[in-house]
Amino acid sequence: MNTRAALFLMVLAAALALPLPAAPAPAVAAPVEIPTAAEAVGLALRESPQAAIARAQLEAALAASVNLESMLLGWRFDAVLDDTLSRSEQLAPVLGGDPLNTFSATVAARKALAVRGSTALALEEARLQREQAERDYLARLREIGVTAYEAYRQLELALIRHRILERAVALTRDSLEAAEEQAVLGAHTEAQVRAARLAHEEAVQRRDASRRLLDIAWQRLARLLGLDPAGVDILDLDVIEVEEALEMIAGRHPAFWPERAVPWQESLEELVERAKANRPEVQNARAAVALARLGVEKVKLDRRPDIQLTAGATWPGQIRASLTVDDEGVAQASVTGWRFDRAIPSELSAVTQAPKDEVDWSLGVRVTYNLWDSGASRAAAHRAGQLLRQAELGLDEALHGVALDVEGRHAELVSAYEALLMASERALLAHLELETEEAKAALGMSSRLQVDAAAMQLWQAVAAAVSARFDYELAVVRLAAAAAWDLETLSQIVHGLQGW
Repeated sequence: MNTRAALFLMVLAAALALPLPAAPAPAVAAPVEIPTAAEAVGLALRESPQAAIARAQLEAALAASVNLESMLLGWRFDAVLDDTLSRSEQLAPVLGGDPLNTFSATVAARKALAVRGSTALALEEARLQREQAERDYLARLREIGVTAYEAYRQLELALIRHRILERAVALTRDSLEAAEEQAVLGAHTEAQVRAARLAHEEAVQRRDASRRLLDIAWQRLARLLGLDPAGVDILDLDVIEVEEALEMIAGRHPAFWPERAVPWQESLEELVERAKANRPEVQNARAAVALARLGVEKVKLDRRPDIQLTAGATWPGQIRASLTVDDEGVAQASVTGWRFDRAIPSELSAVTQAPKDEVDWSLGVRVTYNLWDSGASRAAAHRAGQLLRQAELGLDEALHGVALDVEGRHAELVSAYEALLMASERALLAHLELETEEAKAALGMSSRLQVDAAAMQLWQAVAAAVSARFDYELAVVRLAAAAAWDLETLSQIVHGLQGW
């Protein structure tokens, strides 16, 4: 080895002996714990963007109500500063024709001493609008809860179908390998091999499509729950297996064999009456009738004479105070002080509006009555009456619509219940057919392909039974929401639907 080569190897050995800088740790997404169906509903009510929007709308409505009450009932203070330059012929001999600069400062106050008249109508209107905002918020939360529950069950069903299709891929792959082996031995034709290969390719395509649908379902649910969809492998979700579901079906488990369609004691008539009393559509329609009646009363108030009591006083020190109280109990007071840029003789008090020696005061009653308004008040009264009639018709329509909605949801629940029983029966029949094919295959009377086909039919029947169970659960939740139960009762119903 020459000297140059030896020197190169020594340098290389020294470089390899040096500690290398540690590679940055790969970024790992925070693990996301997948909730149960009932937990998903509660999480959606707290963390979903839709719930945040609903809370913001409610807070805005409450803030508007507080603002209106403050304006109508609270104290209001205003300060007005006025600097005016004017010229007066009466002051020309004294001021030498120069303009006069007058500076004034006014402090005004307003306070409602009583709640009546238009103030009372405005407050009542604000109360009705605030209650409507609260009802709309609760209705939105019920809708979010039902949507989250539906999205969770759809995710579970998509995962169950994906796992079944993975089984189908493995089954068709085994069938294809068996067909190719039999073809080599001359027991199968090329057409049979091509049919097995086509069945396998179709199973792979269906499995891949189901995986895409599964990812979409998870992204939708994660969005509803405010979770990061990249933080979890959705294939790890714990869902019921085919064998477990089949065992429950064969054992007549209440999850697949419920005793009655409606899981609570209330009759359809009682549910309809509950909905008519608590549904936000009906309550908002009743509020619209109350608001329309307030509009009629407001028109009547606008046509009444406006009566004001006035009092005022002016002091020689160039200070003026005034007080006004109207017939609705609203008091307005002001104090004004002013000064001039030069001395004005006291003899010119009429020009300066300040008394010479004593306090000037006044008391009065002012009555304003409209003599003619070109028919505006009559048109306003007619409009208010028509709005009231419209609101009353809207209430009747809301009551009728709510009754039909509850009856429709009840009919859907009964249909879902019957479909669940029939799907469970089909799963039992598919299980019997598989056992029959296996027994025939043991006697040489059936082929492996027929057994595999019977197994596939059983898996599909079990998946259909699970899907029917989920449809039944959604029908229960939708009927509960249509009956306008409160969120606590709805949460208890959701917890009670955990069939396994």
